[in-house]
Amino acid sequence: MAERLVKPQSVISRLENTDYGSLSVNTLLDITKSMDVALLVQFVSYPDFLERTWDKSEQAMQPDTLYESVANLEQVTTESNLP
Repeated sequence: MAERLVKPQSVISRLENTDYGSLSVNTLLDITKSMDVALLVQFVSYPDFLERTWDKSEQAMQPDTLYESVANLEQVTTESNLP
């Protein structure tokens, strides 16, 4: 991950530390850019938050890339015969 972000391993270690509380939006944007995913920062109710974060499996925590999302959308559009 350090290579993808072009950041030292010490920065990645801080990001992985759940006690580290100084993660900036700019750093999050750097991560999203390097991983080709989107960032959504949103205020939600606690029940909504718990529902969205209940599944902490690796698969659930790994979002689709932009290209995977577009491919999935194209497949759904094709299957449903939408314009």
